[in-house]
Amino acid sequence: MSALLRLRDSSANLLPLAAIVSGPFVDLSGSVDPASGQNCILTRSTAEAARVVYHPTCSDQSTWADASPVHCHLSGLPPVFIQAATLDYLYQDSVRLKEKAKADGVQDWEMDVNEEVPHVFSLFPSWILPYSKVGIRKMAAFAAEQFQRTE
Repeated sequence: MSALLRLRDSSANLLPLAAIVSGPFVDLSGSVDPASGQNCILTRSTAEAARVVYHPTCSDQSTWADASPVHCHLSGLPPVFIQAATLDYLYQDSVRLKEKAKADGVQDWEMDVNEEVPHVFSLFPSWILPYSKVGIRKMAAFAAEQFQRTE
């Protein structure tokens, strides 16, 4: 998401046709429901460590810029497919991102909520998590739809 925001603000002609995000980490505020992702492979402490490594001054909102996309203006971006998993610790980040896009007048983003699967479930080999095939098919369908719109 940060890359899209930077492209939009500096070289809009280089924006991709569309984007797909899976379990995005888009809110540096750390305002995650403690009950989130209790059964997730991504734990609160892991997410907190990633947040600090990703943005060492994350406690200072003035340094966020586009590093915390849920706090940025999202209009002017291409269509985005947000794939979310209800067991994901970052599930609420996905929900807030979609809500923020809607509040900013963005109407061509899709939210794909998948029940009872973990963070970035589509990346798991299907022999470990057979449902990953479903996630891949949904992402592929979104991409195909975006390509068809350009014909």
